[in-house]
Amino acid sequence: MSMAQSAQNPGVFGRAREWFDFLTKARFIRFGMVAGFSGAVYFVAVFIFSKLAGISPGLASALAYCAAIPANFLGQKLFTFRSTNKPVQEIGPYLLLQAVNIAISGLTMSVLVNQLGAPVLVGGAGVILTISVVSYLSMALIFSNRPRETSRQSGGER
Repeated sequence: MSMAQSAQNPGVFGRAREWFDFLTKARFIRFGMVAGFSGAVYFVAVFIFSKLAGISPGLASALAYCAAIPANFLGQKLFTFRSTNKPVQEIGPYLLLQAVNIAISGLTMSVLVNQLGAPVLVGGAGVILTISVVSYLSMALIFSNRPRETSRQSGGER
């Protein structure tokens, strides 16, 4: 095979690299990859809390959500949104979003499992779907790379 043919036909590893490059360039897909990892942490934790520890599904869901927060913050900040802001600028709004998401998590799980009789895993899937939409839109604002105004910059120092 000539060099020209080799460049035109990248082979299996070349195609895999091209596919990975495409996936990592599309922010929504990167968000899904990090969310998938966070979701796996959540599912393992909700299983442990609800099935092995005997905690109610609503509380187990909220605790499991908390267990996934650190990995999600770092993944979304560094990989998905590629934020160059200092973490202290983003952690406050991110944790506020997570507080809202914890409430959504417990409420969604409680309604699906306790009120509608769905299995815990179906409730967990409902939680992940609902929170994914809310989180993506909110994190796009939180992790935007525009400079944030501080009280010193705005002349508001007291």
